[in-house]
Amino acid sequence: MLAAAPVIYMLMTDRFADGDKTNNAGVDRKNPGAYHGGDFRGLREKMPYLAELGVDMVWISPILDNVEQPVPGKGFDHYGMHGYWTKDFERLEEHFGDEKELSAMVSAAHAHKIGVLVDVVLNHAGYGSPWEARADWTRSPKRGDCGPAEDDVTRCLYGLPDFRTEKPEVAEYLVRTQLGWAKKSGCDGFRVDAVKHMDHGILRRLHAAAPKGFRLLGEVWGTRATNEYGDLWPEMDWMFDFEFADEAFNFVTGISDAKRLDEYLKERAPRAARYVHYLDTHDVAGFLARVGGDKAAMKLAAALELSIPGMPLIYYGDEVARPTGDWPANRSDMPWDRAQDKEMLAHYRKWIAAHKRMSGPVETIEADGQRFAFRRGKVTVILNAGSKPWRGVAARTAEVF
Repeated sequence: MLAAAPVIYMLMTDRFADGDKTNNAGVDRKNPGAYHGGDFRGLREKMPYLAELGVDMVWISPILDNVEQPVPGKGFDHYGMHGYWTKDFERLEEHFGDEKELSAMVSAAHAHKIGVLVDVVLNHAGYGSPWEARADWTRSPKRGDCGPAEDDVTRCLYGLPDFRTEKPEVAEYLVRTQLGWAKKSGCDGFRVDAVKHMDHGILRRLHAAAPKGFRLLGEVWGTRATNEYGDLWPEMDWMFDFEFADEAFNFVTGISDAKRLDEYLKERAPRAARYVHYLDTHDVAGFLARVGGDKAAMKLAAALELSIPGMPLIYYGDEVARPTGDWPANRSDMPWDRAQDKEMLAHYRKWIAAHKRMSGPVETIEADGQRFAFRRGKVTVILNAGSKPWRGVAARTAEVF
């Protein structure tokens, strides 16, 4: 295990980098719901960039074959470019590349000392996939056999065919096929989608069958490091802290003060080591958009994210001020070259490097208004969200010593 908590970088393969033009059938970059050409080869070619950024793990969107037909979006056709509408669990999505390209990408990551987490979907299949006709394996809104909305395990999310994960033969197939791809690719773990919408039996099976050292990051909407809710899923090695982004937003925008931030960090301290905290993901509105494009606020939030205990998650493009917003803008294409904000990139590199020097709990030095100073090990962090200089740090900036 790494001395410091790993820095995770989340990206959507289709939106990151196009390395192979031969798999671009149906690509339409003008349509925010269509495929945009990103693939395993493009990701492999960008590994030096991620290594220079300093991340330890990359979480990529689901890799398996998705349904071809679109569903209506906000005035556009929405395809399965995100990977969550699986059609075939035994084939890779052809837009992303073949098995050779997948393995080469993982090998390139490992050569740069970066681990790979693959997003996996175990609780549902795609709209109109062959699984929808399998009443013995799935529940379907079309048949009217979904469970009630209050039953997380048997309900059908967003009208998708829901796997009967409580059945051993269903659980065995889903775990076997997903771990089969893990073995073929050489990846280091899974980000497990929609964990609370599956029977615990399939989660125990997955945990037991996973190779030694293989990490499972579970998505249970609403978990946080400040309470016991995430403890209900011991099958997962890591969980998400869905609370952090709002706490960071409140501090850098002046809604709450440093005393509240200090209290929050103390509340989360006992569980922080198991939790992944973030400013952005593919499921929420972009943080930079939330703060009205205020890059000073974004930098302060990023400094906070990268200096507290737990595992920080960087969403692709945050480090270069990718323009975001609510869906579908939060899943826009990764900017490269001149389109990147190099000052923001330098800021992220600096704080990722600082993160690797930090250890131990937050030891508060001072919490005064919008100004917060603390120590972690031999490293001192000063966050000045106020309007005047403080402790030698300019207004609305952060510094590490």
